[in-house]
Amino acid sequence: MVMIFASLYLAQVVRWLCNQRISRVVSIVLGLISFWVINASESYAQKCEVDSGFRGTKYDYRDNNRRTIHKFNQLPLEVRAELNTGLLARVGAGFFHRLTFAWGYAFDLDDTPRLTPSASLTEFADAYDLVFYFSDRANGLKGYYFKVMLDAKGKITDDVSLPDLASSPGKAGLISCKTAIAIANTLGFPGKRSSVRFDFNPETKSFIWIVTDPNPTTPDDEPLLLIIGRGTYRHVDIDANTGEVLRIYKQTIML
Repeated sequence: MVMIFASLYLAQVVRWLCNQRISRVVSIVLGLISFWVINASESYAQKCEVDSGFRGTKYDYRDNNRRTIHKFNQLPLEVRAELNTGLLARVGAGFFHRLTFAWGYAFDLDDTPRLTPSASLTEFADAYDLVFYFSDRANGLKGYYFKVMLDAKGKITDDVSLPDLASSPGKAGLISCKTAIAIANTLGFPGKRSSVRFDFNPETKSFIWIVTDPNPTTPDDEPLLLIIGRGTYRHVDIDANTGEVLRIYKQTIML
């Protein structure tokens, strides 16, 4: 809205300068600025940069039982080797190179009393809780973050929220965020004000775009939710690879 008012103001300035017979060069320059402001406001309204995924930790331990890992090469070599083998088996070589290490934690789960602050990660860690991400900015995905849980040797212990891209590499191809919004718009979701998230659907084992209608609605057959809830909103899950509409549903934000 501020951008629109600014463009209108600049347009008035340009007309005033022309009426005052100020230099044609100045008028042209201000006209170009006005044109840029208008287009910038339109492109801002259409901006689609989705940043999604889980960033929490599985374990809740005191700081002396947890060490932060800032860089991938801080992990012991044998842990890195086992982890890479597991990720390659899951996503294949092509997609593997798109994965980026974000951060992680090493945990001393048994609270071994003999450990000192100078103990190596190999001595310290009983488990690793790591966060990775990948991007597809061309399709509006700034970053999708996911967890990778490891044992002390680096073997993946929990399911990773990624499709089996090693077997189905085509699932890595995404429709754009704007395409997902356009699909949702055909279902009655607002085109410009809807919010969008990106996630992994364990049932279809594929990536999905989740479009949310910002307008509150009433819950289905749940009168109690009207009292204790903080609002009910419509969502639509869209297969991020095929564009198929998987489901339309309502969710209530609880107190």
